[in-house]
Amino acid sequence: MSDIERIAAIRRRCHEATPGEWEARSRTTDDSDYPFTTYYIWAYPYGRTAGPVGICEGIMRSPNNEFLAHAREDVLWLLEKLIEKGRQ
Repeated sequence: MSDIERIAAIRRRCHEATPGEWEARSRTTDDSDYPFTTYYIWAYPYGRTAGPVGICEGIMRSPNNEFLAHAREDVLWLLEKLIEKGRQ
């Protein structure tokens, strides 16, 4: 796969992902003998007033969750920078 084909595939995956702002959240469950924190990601494809759509949930550390929550927007930004650089 060429670089151009790979960039096109990355761009396609970004655009096919749930649109809108993504947000990392956490919830601690302490009503048991073994409290734990669940980290999850919500997206707001129809705006915040319409409520969130669940993207993923699991027991992950917060830095991983933050990375995933920003990945879609970060990748699109990086792709635009690569395209701009290629035009120069």
